[in-house]
Amino acid sequence: MNGINVFFLPLKTHGAVTYNDDDSYTIFINCNDSVERQRQTFVHEMKHIEGDDFDLKDVQFSEWRANLK
Repeated sequence: MNGINVFFLPLKTHGAVTYNDDDSYTIFINCNDSVERQRQTFVHEMKHIEGDDFDLKDVQFSEWRANLK
């Protein structure tokens, strides 16, 4: 992994994460959310990275797994 970039932008969702061609990741977090919600979103998106969810075909399974505590 080459790194994780984090951007705070106005979004219609709490956040998202993408895997990039250079073997890095980009996390997008809604800048209009509270700081606590942004922290929760960051943790959630990191779980997608740690779980290597980017090849999963079942998005709902990926979300379920990332929401486990």
